[in-house]
Amino acid sequence: MRENAGVDAATLERLEPLVPETVAQIRSREGRPDGDAAQSLHRALEAAVADGELSMRVDSTYGETYEVLNLPTSLREVELSVPGGRYHIDNVEGQVRRWLADEDTSLRELSYAIEALVDHREAIEGTISEHENEFEERRRTIERDIESVRAIASQLEGTVGERARKLVLENRHEAFDGVTEVRDGVADARRALHECSFETATSRLRELESAVDGLLTAVDFLRSLVGGIEHGQSTITLPDGPTRALYQELEELLEEQYDVELALEDDRILVTRPDSVEDATGTDHGSVAEPGDEPTADEPETAADPAAVTDEILYVLRELTGADTSGGTVEYQTEQLPAAIGRQEVLEALARFCRRQSPVVASVTVQDGAPPGFFHIEFTEGTEPEAGLDSLTDTFVERYGTHN
Repeated sequence: MRENAGVDAATLERLEPLVPETVAQIRSREGRPDGDAAQSLHRALEAAVADGELSMRVDSTYGETYEVLNLPTSLREVELSVPGGRYHIDNVEGQVRRWLADEDTSLRELSYAIEALVDHREAIEGTISEHENEFEERRRTIERDIESVRAIASQLEGTVGERARKLVLENRHEAFDGVTEVRDGVADARRALHECSFETATSRLRELESAVDGLLTAVDFLRSLVGGIEHGQSTITLPDGPTRALYQELEELLEEQYDVELALEDDRILVTRPDSVEDATGTDHGSVAEPGDEPTADEPETAADPAAVTDEILYVLRELTGADTSGGTVEYQTEQLPAAIGRQEVLEALARFCRRQSPVVASVTVQDGAPPGFFHIEFTEGTEPEAGLDSLTDTFVERYGTHN
Protein backbone atom coordinates (compact mmCIF):
# COMPACT_ATOMS: atom_id res chain seq x y z
CA MET A 1 0.00 0.00 0.00
CA ARG A 2 1.27 3.47 -0.90
CA GLU A 3 2.15 5.57 2.16
CA ASN A 4 -0.09 8.55 2.89
CA ALA A 5 1.26 12.03 3.33
CA GLY A 6 3.33 12.13 6.48
CA VAL A 7 1.95 8.86 7.87
CA ASP A 8 3.22 5.40 6.93
CA ALA A 9 0.95 2.40 6.42
CA ALA A 10 2.12 0.61 9.59
CA THR A 11 1.18 3.61 11.74
CA LEU A 12 -2.27 3.71 10.16
CA GLU A 13 -2.73 -0.01 10.88
CA ARG A 14 -1.80 0.42 14.54
CA LEU A 15 -4.22 3.34 14.97
CA GLU A 16 -7.11 1.81 13.04
CA PRO A 17 -8.77 -0.01 16.01
CA LEU A 18 -9.14 3.31 17.86
CA VAL A 19 -10.04 5.68 14.98
CA PRO A 20 -11.22 3.41 12.13
CA GLU A 21 -13.24 6.05 10.26
CA THR A 22 -10.38 8.54 10.11
CA VAL A 23 -7.95 5.85 8.95
CA ALA A 24 -10.41 4.80 6.22
CA GLN A 25 -10.73 8.40 5.04
CA ILE A 26 -6.96 8.85 4.92
CA ARG A 27 -6.51 5.65 2.93
CA SER A 28 -9.13 6.81 0.45
CA ARG A 29 -7.47 10.12 -0.30
CA GLU A 30 -3.99 10.40 -1.75
CA GLY A 31 -1.88 13.31 -2.87
CA ARG A 32 -2.94 15.70 -0.12
CA PRO A 33 -0.43 18.22 1.29
CA ASP A 34 2.11 16.97 3.84
CA GLY A 35 0.81 17.01 7.38
CA ASP A 36 -2.87 16.75 6.42
CA ALA A 37 -3.15 13.06 7.40
CA ALA A 38 -1.21 13.55 10.61
CA GLN A 39 -3.40 16.48 11.63
CA SER A 40 -6.58 14.51 10.94
CA LEU A 41 -5.31 11.62 13.03
CA HIS A 42 -4.23 13.91 15.84
CA ARG A 43 -7.70 15.49 16.06
CA ALA A 44 -9.41 12.10 15.84
CA LEU A 45 -7.23 10.67 18.61
CA GLU A 46 -7.98 13.63 20.89
CA ALA A 47 -11.72 13.12 20.30
CA ALA A 48 -11.49 9.35 20.87
CA VAL A 49 -9.67 9.76 24.18
CA ALA A 50 -12.14 12.46 25.28
CA ASP A 51 -15.01 10.06 24.48
CA GLY A 52 -13.48 7.34 26.64
CA GLU A 53 -12.45 5.08 23.78
CA LEU A 54 -9.24 4.20 25.64
CA SER A 55 -10.93 3.78 29.00
CA MET A 56 -10.26 0.45 30.72
CA ARG A 57 -13.78 0.50 32.20
CA VAL A 58 -15.77 -2.69 31.61
CA ASP A 59 -19.54 -2.96 32.08
CA SER A 60 -21.24 -6.29 32.69
CA THR A 61 -24.31 -7.81 31.04
CA TYR A 62 -26.11 -6.92 34.29
CA GLY A 63 -25.58 -3.21 33.68
CA GLU A 64 -22.96 -2.77 36.40
CA THR A 65 -19.33 -1.71 36.20
CA TYR A 66 -16.46 -3.97 37.16
CA GLU A 67 -13.89 -2.83 39.71
CA VAL A 68 -11.01 -3.38 37.31
CA LEU A 69 -8.58 -1.87 39.79
CA ASN A 70 -8.98 -5.10 41.79
CA LEU A 71 -7.64 -7.20 38.92
CA PRO A 72 -4.23 -8.91 39.23
CA THR A 73 -1.15 -6.71 38.72
CA SER A 74 -0.57 -8.12 35.24
CA LEU A 75 -3.89 -6.56 34.19
CA ARG A 76 -3.84 -3.47 36.45
CA GLU A 77 -0.64 -2.27 34.84
CA VAL A 78 0.51 -2.16 31.24
CA GLU A 79 4.12 -2.20 30.02
CA LEU A 80 4.82 -0.01 26.98
CA SER A 81 7.97 -0.33 24.94
CA VAL A 82 7.42 2.83 22.85
CA PRO A 83 7.22 5.31 24.51
CA GLY A 84 8.75 3.24 27.26
CA GLY A 85 7.37 2.83 30.75
CA ARG A 86 4.92 0.98 33.00
CA TYR A 87 1.55 2.64 33.53
CA HIS A 88 -1.41 1.97 35.80
CA ILE A 89 -4.63 1.43 33.84
CA ASP A 90 -6.29 4.21 35.82
CA ASN A 91 -3.78 6.71 34.36
CA VAL A 92 -3.45 5.69 30.71
CA GLU A 93 -5.99 8.16 29.31
CA GLY A 94 -4.26 11.09 30.99
CA GLN A 95 -0.89 9.86 29.75
CA VAL A 96 -2.12 9.62 26.15
CA ARG A 97 -3.52 13.17 26.39
CA ARG A 98 -0.09 14.37 27.58
CA TRP A 99 1.60 12.63 24.66
CA LEU A 100 -0.86 14.23 22.24
CA ALA A 101 0.01 17.65 23.66
CA ASP A 102 3.77 16.94 23.55
CA GLU A 103 5.37 17.94 20.26
CA ASP A 104 8.35 15.70 21.01
CA THR A 105 6.17 12.56 20.84
CA SER A 106 5.74 11.51 17.23
CA LEU A 107 2.54 10.03 15.83
CA ARG A 108 4.46 6.84 15.08
CA GLU A 109 5.57 6.49 18.72
CA LEU A 110 2.05 7.22 19.89
CA SER A 111 0.65 4.54 17.58
CA TYR A 112 2.78 1.89 19.30
CA ALA A 113 1.43 2.95 22.69
CA ILE A 114 -2.17 3.00 21.50
CA GLU A 115 -1.83 -0.43 19.90
CA ALA A 116 -0.52 -1.84 23.20
CA LEU A 117 -3.29 -0.15 25.18
CA VAL A 118 -6.02 -1.48 22.89
CA ASP A 119 -4.55 -4.98 23.17
CA HIS A 120 -4.39 -4.63 26.96
CA ARG A 121 -8.01 -3.54 27.17
CA GLU A 122 -9.02 -6.58 25.10
CA ALA A 123 -7.08 -8.79 27.51
CA ILE A 124 -9.00 -7.28 30.44
CA GLU A 125 -12.33 -7.70 28.64
CA GLY A 126 -11.48 -11.29 27.70
CA THR A 127 -10.58 -12.24 31.26
CA ILE A 128 -13.73 -10.67 32.67
CA SER A 129 -15.91 -12.18 29.94
CA GLU A 130 -14.62 -15.67 30.73
CA HIS A 131 -15.53 -15.32 34.41
CA GLU A 132 -18.84 -13.66 33.64
CA ASN A 133 -19.86 -16.45 31.27
CA GLU A 134 -19.11 -19.09 33.90
CA PHE A 135 -21.04 -17.06 36.49
CA GLU A 136 -24.04 -16.66 34.22
CA GLU A 137 -24.14 -20.37 33.36
CA ARG A 138 -24.21 -21.30 37.05
CA ARG A 139 -26.76 -18.57 37.81
CA ARG A 140 -29.08 -19.89 35.09
CA THR A 141 -28.81 -23.41 36.53
CA ILE A 142 -29.76 -22.10 39.97
CA GLU A 143 -32.70 -20.14 38.55
CA ARG A 144 -33.99 -23.18 36.63
CA ASP A 145 -33.83 -25.28 39.79
CA ILE A 146 -35.60 -22.55 41.76
CA GLU A 147 -38.41 -22.54 39.22
CA SER A 148 -38.64 -26.33 39.51
CA VAL A 149 -38.80 -26.02 43.31
CA ARG A 150 -41.61 -23.48 43.00
CA ALA A 151 -43.50 -25.59 40.46
CA ILE A 152 -43.31 -28.77 42.56
CA ALA A 153 -44.14 -26.94 45.80
CA SER A 154 -47.22 -25.43 44.16
CA GLN A 155 -48.53 -28.96 43.52
CA LEU A 156 -48.63 -29.81 47.24
CA GLU A 157 -52.09 -29.46 48.67
CA GLY A 158 -53.70 -28.48 51.95
CA THR A 159 -51.90 -27.45 55.14
CA VAL A 160 -48.94 -29.63 54.17
CA GLY A 161 -48.50 -27.64 50.97
CA GLU A 162 -48.93 -24.28 52.70
CA ARG A 163 -46.39 -25.09 55.39
CA ALA A 164 -43.94 -26.66 52.94
CA ARG A 165 -44.00 -23.56 50.74
CA LYS A 166 -43.26 -21.31 53.71
CA LEU A 167 -40.34 -23.51 54.73
CA VAL A 168 -38.88 -24.01 51.27
CA LEU A 169 -39.60 -20.72 49.51
CA GLU A 170 -39.01 -18.46 52.51
CA ASN A 171 -36.33 -18.70 55.17
CA ARG A 172 -38.41 -20.42 57.82
CA HIS A 173 -36.16 -23.32 58.82
CA GLU A 174 -32.80 -23.19 60.53
CA ALA A 175 -31.59 -26.46 58.97
CA PHE A 176 -31.57 -25.19 55.37
CA ASP A 177 -31.77 -22.01 53.30
CA GLY A 178 -34.99 -21.27 51.46
CA VAL A 179 -35.37 -19.84 47.98
CA THR A 180 -35.32 -16.28 49.34
CA GLU A 181 -31.95 -16.89 50.99
CA VAL A 182 -30.61 -18.54 47.85
CA ARG A 183 -31.62 -15.51 45.77
CA ASP A 184 -29.96 -13.19 48.30
CA GLY A 185 -26.85 -15.36 48.01
CA VAL A 186 -26.86 -14.98 44.23
CA ALA A 187 -27.01 -11.20 44.67
CA ASP A 188 -24.02 -11.38 47.05
CA ALA A 189 -22.11 -13.51 44.56
CA ARG A 190 -22.85 -11.01 41.80
CA ARG A 191 -21.43 -8.20 43.92
CA ALA A 192 -18.26 -10.26 44.37
CA LEU A 193 -18.15 -10.80 40.61
CA HIS A 194 -18.27 -7.07 39.92
CA GLU A 195 -15.60 -6.52 42.52
CA CYS A 196 -13.47 -8.87 40.39
CA SER A 197 -13.34 -11.36 43.29
CA PHE A 198 -13.96 -14.16 40.83
CA GLU A 199 -13.01 -17.08 43.07
CA THR A 200 -15.29 -15.83 45.81
CA ALA A 201 -18.19 -15.41 43.39
CA THR A 202 -17.75 -18.86 41.87
CA SER A 203 -17.34 -20.54 45.25
CA ARG A 204 -20.52 -18.91 46.52
CA LEU A 205 -22.50 -20.04 43.47
CA ARG A 206 -21.29 -23.61 43.95
CA GLU A 207 -22.64 -23.50 47.50
CA LEU A 208 -25.95 -22.13 46.25
CA GLU A 209 -26.19 -24.79 43.54
CA SER A 210 -25.85 -27.41 46.25
CA ALA A 211 -28.40 -25.64 48.45
CA VAL A 212 -31.07 -25.34 45.78
CA ASP A 213 -30.44 -28.92 44.66
CA GLY A 214 -31.15 -29.94 48.26
CA LEU A 215 -34.41 -27.97 48.17
CA LEU A 216 -35.37 -29.59 44.89
CA THR A 217 -34.67 -33.04 46.28
CA ALA A 218 -36.72 -32.21 49.39
CA VAL A 219 -39.88 -30.98 47.65
CA ASP A 220 -39.64 -33.69 45.00
CA PHE A 221 -39.44 -36.31 47.75
CA LEU A 222 -42.35 -34.73 49.61
CA ARG A 223 -44.49 -34.86 46.48
CA SER A 224 -43.50 -38.49 46.00
CA LEU A 225 -44.15 -39.25 49.67
CA VAL A 226 -47.69 -37.91 49.42
CA GLY A 227 -48.23 -40.02 46.31
CA GLY A 228 -46.85 -43.06 48.10
CA ILE A 229 -49.17 -42.54 51.07
CA GLU A 230 -52.16 -42.10 48.78
CA HIS A 231 -51.29 -45.29 46.87
CA GLY A 232 -50.88 -47.43 49.95
CA GLN A 233 -47.13 -47.69 50.39
CA SER A 234 -46.11 -48.70 53.88
CA THR A 235 -42.34 -48.21 53.91
CA ILE A 236 -40.52 -45.30 52.28
CA THR A 237 -36.80 -44.56 52.36
CA LEU A 238 -35.98 -41.04 53.56
CA PRO A 239 -32.91 -39.21 52.16
CA ASP A 240 -30.75 -37.18 54.53
CA GLY A 241 -30.10 -33.45 54.56
CA PRO A 242 -32.83 -30.86 53.89
CA THR A 243 -35.24 -33.65 52.92
CA ARG A 244 -35.11 -35.18 56.40
CA ALA A 245 -35.43 -31.77 58.07
CA LEU A 246 -38.46 -30.89 55.92
CA TYR A 247 -40.14 -34.24 56.60
CA GLN A 248 -39.64 -33.97 60.37
CA GLU A 249 -41.17 -30.49 60.32
CA LEU A 250 -44.22 -31.74 58.39
CA GLU A 251 -44.70 -35.17 59.97
CA GLU A 252 -47.66 -34.21 62.18
CA LEU A 253 -49.38 -32.27 59.39
CA LEU A 254 -48.96 -35.25 57.06
CA GLU A 255 -50.56 -37.53 59.65
CA GLU A 256 -53.52 -35.18 60.10
CA GLN A 257 -54.06 -34.43 56.42
CA TYR A 258 -53.77 -38.01 55.15
CA ASP A 259 -55.13 -39.83 58.23
CA VAL A 260 -52.09 -42.03 58.79
CA GLU A 261 -49.56 -42.67 61.52
CA LEU A 262 -45.92 -42.11 60.60
CA ALA A 263 -42.83 -43.36 62.37
CA LEU A 264 -39.19 -42.75 61.46
CA GLU A 265 -36.74 -45.59 61.99
CA ASP A 266 -33.22 -44.75 60.81
CA ASP A 267 -33.76 -43.93 57.12
CA ARG A 268 -37.23 -45.46 56.79
CA ILE A 269 -40.64 -43.87 57.14
CA LEU A 270 -43.19 -46.45 58.35
CA VAL A 271 -46.78 -45.72 57.35
CA THR A 272 -49.66 -47.20 59.37
CA ARG A 273 -53.32 -46.67 58.50
CA PRO A 274 -56.23 -46.64 60.96
CA ASP A 275 -58.07 -49.28 58.91
CA SER A 276 -55.21 -51.80 59.31
CA VAL A 277 -56.50 -54.98 60.98
CA GLU A 278 -54.82 -57.82 62.76
CA ASP A 279 -55.44 -61.40 61.65
CA ALA A 280 -55.67 -64.37 64.00
CA THR A 281 -51.91 -64.52 64.36
CA GLY A 282 -51.71 -60.89 65.37
CA THR A 283 -50.15 -59.72 62.08
CA ASP A 284 -50.88 -56.10 61.31
CA HIS A 285 -51.68 -55.95 57.58
CA GLY A 286 -50.72 -52.74 55.83
CA SER A 287 -48.18 -51.45 58.31
CA VAL A 288 -44.66 -52.50 57.26
CA ALA A 289 -43.54 -54.17 54.05
CA GLU A 290 -41.64 -57.44 54.00
CA PRO A 291 -37.84 -57.21 54.35
CA GLY A 292 -36.28 -56.24 51.04
CA ASP A 293 -39.59 -54.84 49.73
CA GLU A 294 -39.02 -51.17 50.48
CA PRO A 295 -39.89 -49.01 47.47
CA THR A 296 -39.63 -45.28 47.84
CA ALA A 297 -42.35 -43.01 46.58
CA ASP A 298 -41.84 -42.63 42.82
CA GLU A 299 -38.05 -42.89 43.29
CA PRO A 300 -36.98 -46.50 43.89
CA GLU A 301 -33.67 -47.22 45.53
CA THR A 302 -32.66 -48.86 42.25
CA ALA A 303 -32.27 -45.45 40.58
CA ALA A 304 -28.66 -44.63 39.72
CA ASP A 305 -27.05 -41.21 40.03
CA PRO A 306 -27.70 -39.50 36.66
CA ALA A 307 -24.10 -38.22 36.66
CA ALA A 308 -22.88 -41.84 36.64
CA VAL A 309 -24.96 -42.92 33.63
CA THR A 310 -24.96 -39.82 31.42
CA ASP A 311 -24.19 -41.64 28.18
CA GLU A 312 -26.94 -44.19 28.80
CA ILE A 313 -29.52 -41.51 29.63
CA LEU A 314 -28.62 -39.44 26.56
CA TYR A 315 -29.00 -42.59 24.44
CA VAL A 316 -32.51 -43.16 25.81
CA LEU A 317 -33.44 -39.50 25.28
CA ARG A 318 -32.36 -39.79 21.63
CA GLU A 319 -34.47 -42.93 21.24
CA LEU A 320 -37.49 -41.18 22.74
CA THR A 321 -37.47 -38.65 19.89
CA GLY A 322 -38.57 -41.44 17.55
CA ALA A 323 -41.07 -42.99 19.95
CA ASP A 324 -44.87 -43.01 19.74
CA THR A 325 -46.47 -39.67 20.59
CA SER A 326 -50.07 -38.82 21.29
CA GLY A 327 -51.13 -35.32 22.25
CA GLY A 328 -48.73 -34.24 24.94
CA THR A 329 -47.25 -37.66 25.69
CA VAL A 330 -44.45 -39.91 24.46
CA GLU A 331 -44.17 -43.65 25.11
CA TYR A 332 -41.29 -45.99 24.34
CA GLN A 333 -41.07 -49.80 24.57
CA THR A 334 -37.96 -50.35 26.66
CA GLU A 335 -37.20 -53.83 25.31
CA GLN A 336 -35.97 -52.08 22.15
CA LEU A 337 -32.98 -50.70 24.08
CA PRO A 338 -29.62 -52.50 24.09
CA ALA A 339 -29.13 -54.57 27.24
CA ALA A 340 -26.29 -52.31 28.43
CA ILE A 341 -28.53 -49.24 28.11
CA GLY A 342 -32.00 -50.40 29.13
CA ARG A 343 -31.17 -51.30 32.72
CA GLN A 344 -33.75 -50.58 35.40
CA GLU A 345 -31.39 -48.28 37.33
CA VAL A 346 -30.82 -46.21 34.16
CA LEU A 347 -34.54 -45.91 33.44
CA GLU A 348 -35.28 -44.92 37.03
CA ALA A 349 -32.46 -42.34 37.00
CA LEU A 350 -33.90 -40.81 33.83
CA ALA A 351 -37.38 -40.82 35.36
CA ARG A 352 -36.08 -39.06 38.46
CA PHE A 353 -34.35 -36.41 36.35
CA CYS A 354 -37.47 -35.86 34.20
CA ARG A 355 -39.77 -35.51 37.21
CA ARG A 356 -37.63 -32.63 38.43
CA GLN A 357 -38.22 -30.68 35.22
CA SER A 358 -41.69 -29.57 36.29
CA PRO A 359 -41.99 -26.67 33.82
CA VAL A 360 -42.16 -29.19 30.94
CA VAL A 361 -42.93 -32.58 32.55
CA ALA A 362 -46.26 -33.38 34.22
CA SER A 363 -45.58 -37.04 35.05
CA VAL A 364 -43.30 -39.98 34.25
CA THR A 365 -44.16 -43.67 34.39
CA VAL A 366 -41.74 -46.58 34.24
CA GLN A 367 -43.65 -49.83 33.99
CA ASP A 368 -42.86 -52.16 36.89
CA GLY A 369 -40.12 -54.58 35.94
CA ALA A 370 -39.09 -52.68 32.82
CA PRO A 371 -37.42 -53.66 30.71
CA PRO A 372 -39.40 -55.17 29.11
CA GLY A 373 -42.18 -52.66 29.46
CA PHE A 374 -42.73 -49.01 28.63
CA PHE A 375 -41.33 -45.60 29.55
CA HIS A 376 -44.04 -42.94 29.43
CA ILE A 377 -43.73 -39.13 29.74
CA GLU A 378 -46.68 -36.78 29.95
CA PHE A 379 -45.68 -33.19 29.23
CA THR A 380 -47.26 -30.10 30.71
CA GLU A 381 -50.11 -28.41 28.90
CA GLY A 382 -48.87 -26.52 25.86
CA THR A 383 -45.58 -28.44 25.64
CA GLU A 384 -45.22 -30.47 22.45
CA PRO A 385 -43.34 -33.79 22.92
CA GLU A 386 -40.58 -32.80 20.50
CA ALA A 387 -39.98 -29.47 22.22
CA GLY A 388 -40.22 -31.13 25.62
CA LEU A 389 -37.61 -33.75 24.73
CA ASP A 390 -35.31 -31.06 23.33
CA SER A 391 -35.64 -29.14 26.59
CA LEU A 392 -34.93 -32.25 28.68
CA THR A 393 -31.87 -33.09 26.59
CA ASP A 394 -30.48 -29.55 26.70
CA THR A 395 -30.99 -29.30 30.46
CA PHE A 396 -29.40 -32.71 31.05
CA VAL A 397 -26.33 -31.87 28.95
CA GLU A 398 -25.91 -28.49 30.67
CA ARG A 399 -26.09 -30.11 34.09
CA TYR A 400 -24.26 -33.40 33.61
CA GLY A 401 -22.42 -33.11 30.28
CA THR A 402 -21.29 -36.28 28.53
CA HIS A 403 -18.62 -38.86 29.09
CA ASN A 404 -15.99 -39.04 26.34
